[in-house]
Amino acid sequence: MTYEKEVYNGSFGVYYKVLIYGINGTMIDKYTIELKDYSTVTELYPTDIKINGVSISNFKADKKSYTYYTKDLNNINIVPEFSKANVKYEVTVKDNVYTLNIFDENKYSVFTYKITAQDFGYTVIGDVTLMLNSISATKVGGSVALPKGTYRLKLAKGDIEFGYSKRVTDYCSVTLSDKYKGFITLDTTGGTYTFQFDTKTNKLIIKHDKNMPNEYLIGDIDTILKPVGDRPLSIGTQQLPKGTYKFKLSIGGKEYGYNKVVNDATSGSLSMNSKYTAQVTLNATGGMYTFVLNTETNKLIIRHTPIDDECTTDVHISGTFNLVLNDKSATGEDLTVATGTTYLEDGCPTFKVYNYGVAYTSGAIFNNKGKRTLSSQYTTPITLNATGGNYKFVFDKETGVFEVSLVE
Repeated sequence: MTYEKEVYNGSFGVYYKVLIYGINGTMIDKYTIELKDYSTVTELYPTDIKINGVSISNFKADKKSYTYYTKDLNNINIVPEFSKANVKYEVTVKDNVYTLNIFDENKYSVFTYKITAQDFGYTVIGDVTLMLNSISATKVGGSVALPKGTYRLKLAKGDIEFGYSKRVTDYCSVTLSDKYKGFITLDTTGGTYTFQFDTKTNKLIIKHDKNMPNEYLIGDIDTILKPVGDRPLSIGTQQLPKGTYKFKLSIGGKEYGYNKVVNDATSGSLSMNSKYTAQVTLNATGGMYTFVLNTETNKLIIRHTPIDDECTTDVHISGTFNLVLNDKSATGEDLTVATGTTYLEDGCPTFKVYNYGVAYTSGAIFNNKGKRTLSSQYTTPITLNATGGNYKFVFDKETGVFEVSLVE
């Protein structure tokens, strides 16, 4: 939970804000920073903002919001760098109240930063960590491969946990409550387990498929890789917060490793091998990560799609590749349908469609072409199984209908 209060400091003649956070160091939060200038003076503004020593963006007077992901704000340190000298700033922390005051030597100009928290959604926590994606207006879900064993788990959204004290084998249907502290104990016989949660009724259903997927990631990441089309490819997508993850690949029950550190996305591919015992290390800045495996060569590619996109001035595609879709007529009038064409090499790019700042997606996989109605409720990016060539993209801003085609 976030509270904010504007305060007028008469001694300095400036405004600033007091921010009170519901701090949770274990859950995943998204923080949006908005720049506000309460004076008419625009000459003085910070050119850069660093949080805990990490530069998050170059600030400009005409830009209003930026995003920073973190797991823990208990030790936050906000350091602005200014384009003018003789600037004073204060950062104070008391009872989880973070205050940033900025003013110049004449005490007539101030900038305040509004930081609001938003969790990534519903997550299975405990012995199983699985972020659930939207599957309808009121339901979220996800699947994970679990070997035979015993797992204790709850559901969480932000700092709210939903529990139920019950022991089940492979399958269950229970109504969770934030008043219950107990864990569900899931005894598994091995296979694929699908979690589906109704956000209106708090009903959780766990379904069991006794067949283990042939390819899936194990370790800190537990993504199932599913075959697509008639090409030797298996693809899986998982939402990850900022952090470091170590994992291997499981193929037919055998582990494949590779000693490599990846920052968000691979520049090439990882040659996974059953002779390697080392794990892949993924340094994630946060967002949706797509894993593409060539099942003939066992080469793994990692793609990254950020959760949000700062641009709100047009219709565009953002992800592995970026493309602005034209929605203006020759005379500058707004059109309902936005279109664009670009060349893509052989591969599996992932992306979302941004309609003036609102992300539209469906988690669909297009094999060179396809048509699907996108929604702003979904978070999983679109994957295009591209064989290479010029691709045309068409998006209807009113209906959300999106179409991809390969231009001959």
